[in-house]
Amino acid sequence: TVARWAVLLAAAALAAADGDERLNVLLVISDDLRPELGAYGSTAARTPQLDAFAAQGVRFDAAYAAQALCGPSRASLLTGRLTTSLEYFSHADPAEERLLLRREHIMTRHFADAGFEVLGTSKVAHHVANHDVVLDKYHKLPVISADQQCGNSVVCEDGAEAGQLTDAKALAWAMRQLDRLALARARKKWFMAVGFRRPHTKFRAPARVTAARRAAGVEMPARDERWPPIDAAWPAHRPMCRDLLHSDEVRAVGFDGGPRPLDDAVTRQLRLGYFSCVEWVDELVGALMAHVDRAGFANDTLVVFTSDHGWELGEHAGWCKGTLHERTLRVPLIVRDPRASRGAGAVERSVVQLVDLFPTMAELAGA
Repeated sequence: TVARWAVLLAAAALAAADGDERLNVLLVISDDLRPELGAYGSTAARTPQLDAFAAQGVRFDAAYAAQALCGPSRASLLTGRLTTSLEYFSHADPAEERLLLRREHIMTRHFADAGFEVLGTSKVAHHVANHDVVLDKYHKLPVISADQQCGNSVVCEDGAEAGQLTDAKALAWAMRQLDRLALARARKKWFMAVGFRRPHTKFRAPARVTAARRAAGVEMPARDERWPPIDAAWPAHRPMCRDLLHSDEVRAVGFDGGPRPLDDAVTRQLRLGYFSCVEWVDELVGALMAHVDRAGFANDTLVVFTSDHGWELGEHAGWCKGTLHERTLRVPLIVRDPRASRGAGAVERSVVQLVDLFPTMAELAGA
């Protein structure tokens, strides 16, 4: 089907897709990020960099993932097909996901077939071992186990140098690639996917970021939003995710996963961890966007920022993903197209889905 986002963006008509008339593409995808950005009206986290980016592009206020689970959602995004069509509903065995990604005409292969250099780092598909199928050039990041740094705590005020954190390494790699691509500008167009793993658990951010968020305060869910729906079907509530349920913070209060509200102090601590990670991602995206512009790619690069799905932070007594609630299915989506006729900072309130991201990006970029 023809994606309708091109119309929503009101992009200038694309001429023949060759040479300099095509756009480079930068896809930035966060993990488990619901729209807790200032640009979306949230005051739970300070996100000046993403707010500034939204002011340069089009912000989609009603963007939804195909499913509130990493593997199926990312497979849907990469293939342009719904999870029902793919029959991918849970975290498939890595070998099964690999077969699916080989079988389907995925987004990145489409750009490669169109002559783009295709590269990326960190989490794009769900299983790291399958990124060689997704990307021609994949940079696997050395990961320091969160357990080594954080023990059994899910909220980790990491005292390590910020540059040693996985997401900071992804940023550094992306910057180096942008510098290389700038030198080879005349050679070919490129498609780069950069994954940031936060705010997925563990809630691991530099200590200075968490300290600043603590000092600013932590917003709590409204009292009437903290109970599970009454007499709702089972998909309306999912037990607390295991990494939270077995964490030191939750075990200390004897919480068994619900469905019932969690202790206030622990609720505040877990939300502190999540929103600190949101602010850490904001820093990373800001640095990446600044480097895109410094490298001279502002006027010939389509930039898309989104997430695979959202997360519940005590709303509906939920502490996970996988439900059919707004908090878990709605995602931020910001698109900066240098040739769009629509004004910078525009807002689109029509419902859109990440399943249409593949054909939309291909059409806008001329691939």
